[in-house]
Amino acid sequence: MKSTIAWLALLLVAVAASYHYASQDGYQSGLEAGLEAERLARTRAVAADSLPVQGLTGQMMDILLLPDPILRMERLANLFGHLDSSSLEQVREAYADLLFELGDPEIVLFVEWWARFDPEGAFDWTRKNWEANLPSVSASVVRAWARVDPQAAYRAAGPLDSKDRPFSPYVVALISGWAESGKPGLDEFIASLPANHESRATTVFLRRKIRRDGPVPTIAWAEAAPLELKLRIYQRTASALAEVDPQEGAAFAEKHMYGEFGKRLPRRVATRWAKSDPEAAMAWLSTLDPGTNRDDAVTETYRRWLGRNPAGARQWMMENVKASDQRWLEPAMSLYAHEISFDTPKAAAEWAKKMVHDPELKIAAIANPVRSWVLQDEAAARAWVATESGLSEKFQKKVLIVPDGFRFNFDRYMQEKAKQEKAKQQTQAN
Repeated sequence: MKSTIAWLALLLVAVAASYHYASQDGYQSGLEAGLEAERLARTRAVAADSLPVQGLTGQMMDILLLPDPILRMERLANLFGHLDSSSLEQVREAYADLLFELGDPEIVLFVEWWARFDPEGAFDWTRKNWEANLPSVSASVVRAWARVDPQAAYRAAGPLDSKDRPFSPYVVALISGWAESGKPGLDEFIASLPANHESRATTVFLRRKIRRDGPVPTIAWAEAAPLELKLRIYQRTASALAEVDPQEGAAFAEKHMYGEFGKRLPRRVATRWAKSDPEAAMAWLSTLDPGTNRDDAVTETYRRWLGRNPAGARQWMMENVKASDQRWLEPAMSLYAHEISFDTPKAAAEWAKKMVHDPELKIAAIANPVRSWVLQDEAAARAWVATESGLSEKFQKKVLIVPDGFRFNFDRYMQEKAKQEKAKQQTQAN
């Protein structure tokens, strides 16, 4: 009785605190303060109880009230490792007597344990209790459920095969748990998913598999995929390998890029490799045989590099085109020419004309510098195109047309440049 009165008194303090903070900092901060005060009230009430809770419920509560989160999780995991379904009600009682925040790790560990013997009950509980009603928590149940009965987990998780639905975290959980179960049907499930769901989920699954099992078993899994899935699985495998071990990804791409299921494998590897070592990625691409696969990869890898580190990508291009006749690099040269065209359109146009030998690629490389030039000095641009570009009359007309989107980007770039210059001058003046 005393502990109940003490708890109610402390709860009133919590409510008062929530109103105070709400008036000072808004509703959200007041709510957070109120919840924290309520948690403290319950904790103190439990500690002050003259008749402590006995048995497993009391043992569980003692662990859940430990102040050190790492020690708390360690002891909690150890205790769950020795409990079975007969302990569920006592564990639920301990969790019901304490207040948790939304998605706390203690909640995740609880539902992981619960789902091993009653996944349906655990999943339903995550939907009805606010502190567990978070996708990451219910996804833990789905993954554990899929290890036991993937078909039932799939039915419970709801429709996942509609291209009109947003990506569901249950897709990754279901694929991961299904793969861990070793039960049949995973290939068919992956095949049923639209690309926007399957791509992300399968790549996450493969990345984990590579780190857990290694590249060799993962590649063997991919190579054993059904024919109707092979292209998709090969592309996801190349991506995952490149993110974990780029050299293994490159070897996989080289092995399959000339076959029936090799489309875009070099791009998959090189664009991800470029996140950590763009020079190594481009160097690898230079060793591949000519063809659409290589050209596509060169273009997209250099594009990603420009997006992340424009100065580094520009410097590398200048150093490489000076070294020798780099025909393999020509698919990316129009990107470089466009990159420098806003500041130096004439130099960019002349560079593109000199360095790019492929006729079609040359037109693309010259076009954007000329368009930038038209916006800055139309008469000079037209004179150069007519007398020095070497383009046919048909393509001369095409490169002199400035699309609205190009004009918009040019204006935005010049405005930003002017703003930066003004700030620089003000800094120097101060």
